Amino acid sequence: MADTKFSQPVMGRRTFVGGALATSALAALAGCGGGGDKAGSGDTAAPAGDNVMSFYLSEPAFIDPYNAQENQGTAVVVAVFDGLMEWDWDKGSAVPACAAEAPTVSEDGRVYTFKLREGMKFHNGDPVDAESFVRGWKRVASPDMDTPSDICYHLAPVAGYAEFNAGETDEFTGLKAVDDLTFEVTLTDPMADFPAVCCHPGLAPVPQCAIDDPKSFLEKPIGNGPFMMTDAWKHNQYIDLAKFDDYYGDAPKIDGVYMSIQKDPQTAFNEFQAGSIDFAAIPSGKIKETVEKYGESEDGFTSTPGKQVLLGTELSTYFLIPSPNDPVLADSKVRRAVSLAINRQNIVDTLFEGSRMPATSIMPTSIDDSEENVWEDCRYDPEAAGKLLDEAGYPADASGKRGVEITLNYNSDGDHGDLMSAVQLDLEAVGITVTQA
Repeated sequence: MADTKFSQPVMGRRTFVGGALATSALAALAGCGGGGDKAGSGDTAAPAGDNVMSFYLSEPAFIDPYNAQENQGTAVVVAVFDGLMEWDWDKGSAVPACAAEAPTVSEDGRVYTFKLREGMKFHNGDPVDAESFVRGWKRVASPDMDTPSDICYHLAPVAGYAEFNAGETDEFTGLKAVDDLTFEVTLTDPMADFPAVCCHPGLAPVPQCAIDDPKSFLEKPIGNGPFMMTDAWKHNQYIDLAKFDDYYGDAPKIDGVYMSIQKDPQTAFNEFQAGSIDFAAIPSGKIKETVEKYGESEDGFTSTPGKQVLLGTELSTYFLIPSPNDPVLADSKVRRAVSLAINRQNIVDTLFEGSRMPATSIMPTSIDDSEENVWEDCRYDPEAAGKLLDEAGYPADASGKRGVEITLNYNSDGDHGDLMSAVQLDLEAVGITVTQA
């Protein structure tokens, strides 16, 4: 629906280590929000130090990597865990993280063999070995988790996934620990970009305690990344991370990360202005005035004094998914009408002050702006929407209503509520009755 040309606008109060916010492992976190003196919702515990970055986070769905399904929880997972591979944006390819080198691939393109770095440790001192990757990936695919993973489809190319995920067997045949430092993955079919799949933060190794005490691990995951949790997740309050001294890679340039959980962007922004959060999302409608007050980052990603608003490009698309089980939305004419009724340009101009672009397909235009990818029904055409609803058997009555109802179901954090209210007005303008859930 909205092609995010720029990231969720955020701004920074402080600089760290001569202007660097953190190491590359935290680059994604620095773009999600910030914090300072650990003030915010409820009891926020110990005060932040001079070299601790604090930022705004809305309440995550999960912080356990097996279900790293949205950006809030994934921000925690990225800081606490390292997987086999990571994406190098300069090279535009997957590069080794826990893997010591790029994987070797069998002649038929189905078997990927990863050699692990020596000496890696989990935050509890357990070694990171091939079996810990088998363990972690099986948790992602397992149907026996209390809440099955929403990201398990990433492992669908691996041999044995379908049977294991369906609960037909306890063996995930495509995963094998050849020895302590050799992890072998067999695919059902050749897949040249499988190393890119391995970059997903959820495909991380886990120690044995994730199996022995899964409930504790859900609240306080023990990872192998540059930062470790100091305490269990304080729901709707904070998540506190400290530098892991035995990290195998480059040591973080900051001592910790304090994730101040706030109920909405406006509350977090108020905390920022009060000096208690270092980084916060800018609420909708306040981008331009905030740029005027604090200055815009030169490269869009680096916060320096007087140039603190980060508007760097983000490769993402905001979209709605029609439920195939809904009898109304099962009609393609209704789905097309819904799309045609949404005034994307108005949403971009009003809520986001031009910092986003109307989406024309699922693909962000920063990746591919080819005309052949454009979906015709992404245009704003309420007249055409009305005609499709007529054809679907929902003619308008004297009041303009059509006797057709849909529900907008969305997570309430961030600016989703404002955006969905705008969508609701557009749909109601063509006679669709809308409720929000």
